[in-house]
Amino acid sequence: MVTLAAIMFAGAQAAGAAVGVGHTYDPPEERVPPVAVPPSPPPIPIVVSPRPAPWIPFFNLPPPPTELPDATRDLIKAAYQAGDDATVTALFKLARTTNPQAKAQIDALEADIAAQRAEKLAREARERADRLKAASFIDYWKGEVELGGSRSTGNSKILTIYGAVSADREGLKWTHSLKARVDYQRSNGETKADRYRLAWQPSYKINEKVFIYGLSQYERDRFLGYASRYTASSGVGFTLISNPDAKLNVQGGPALRYTDAIGSPNETSAAARASMSLRWKITPTLNLSQDAALYLERGDTNAQSTTSLDTRLIGQLKARFSYDILYEDRDLTGKEPLDTVSRATLVYSF
Repeated sequence: MVTLAAIMFAGAQAAGAAVGVGHTYDPPEERVPPVAVPPSPPPIPIVVSPRPAPWIPFFNLPPPPTELPDATRDLIKAAYQAGDDATVTALFKLARTTNPQAKAQIDALEADIAAQRAEKLAREARERADRLKAASFIDYWKGEVELGGSRSTGNSKILTIYGAVSADREGLKWTHSLKARVDYQRSNGETKADRYRLAWQPSYKINEKVFIYGLSQYERDRFLGYASRYTASSGVGFTLISNPDAKLNVQGGPALRYTDAIGSPNETSAAARASMSLRWKITPTLNLSQDAALYLERGDTNAQSTTSLDTRLIGQLKARFSYDILYEDRDLTGKEPLDTVSRATLVYSF
């Protein structure tokens, strides 16, 4: 027997089937036409730049200017006006190193200063020549006086006296040199040194490097066995070095000597003479000088040399430390041929 519930369930299923109850509705799929995609470009290579060096101020200065800086130019001019040639040379060397692109201007400035210096020297030479032409023989002498001595009493009685005078005059062509010196020592009643020397040497300049000279000289040294000795000489000299800081002259020629010997006959002999004179300004307050002469004659060879070191004290007053060498190769009974003397003296320049 079919029940009412079954009939109702069957009818509900049929109605649901008719209206699609219990089924999912899928709409028709919409097709999209394919789109053409361009090919991908090739990969770009990656370049890694090196890390920049750390910034160092000194090495990153701007390039040197093409013109010489005014400050450098002013320094060079100031040094030239002050007469400091060594500083001028050093500044030009520094300017060429620090401003290589300004070479043309540096060369021009150096040439200008050289021309000014030459003009100044020529003007001073003309003025000096005019003054010397108008001067008398007693004008324009320069020289110095050197004094030293000591005295001891008591167990040893020693008296030492040393003095020297030199004067020079340089003219346009003629140069005159006068020298005199005394060296006396007495110890315990016995004479140990008794030397005197006086010399005059005129010279005539042929040019700046060559000159001719004459020499008249008187000597006395009883300790070495002669009461007097006279020398007359002439010859040729050469100036090997001549600048504001140094001067070196050498000269040589024949000589005629007359000797009044003690205990021996007087004699006249010919000799060959050579000498040198050096003046060197080491510093503005320190000077070195060297004077030496050598005589070669029959039976006798003698030489004299004096080396001096001067240091300025006050004004024209100087202290001098000198070393003298005296060599006499002749028959000196009981005496050595070589004598040396070291001394300290005071010198006044005029």
